[in-house]
Amino acid sequence: IDNNHDAVHYLQTLLENSPYNIIVTNDGEEAFNLLLKQPDQFSAIILGQNILNINSVRLLHKITSSSALKLIPVIMEAAT
Repeated sequence: IDNNHDAVHYLQTLLENSPYNIIVTNDGEEAFNLLLKQPDQFSAIILGQNILNINSVRLLHKITSSSALKLIPVIMEAAT
């Protein structure tokens, strides 16, 4: 979840040969709704600081406060 296109591209390239399905969005509210609809489809969340419609720290709080999502590891990412 990031609005920094360079960071997203870098992470996609880094993970392209991994066994994971990569889902990208730059919108925090959209991401939260997607996570709630299919929590079992996510092994981890990479959360950037620059996202749309919600502060990344607030989104992290929503994720960790949700009984359906709180066990999914979240990696906070800060691209420079």
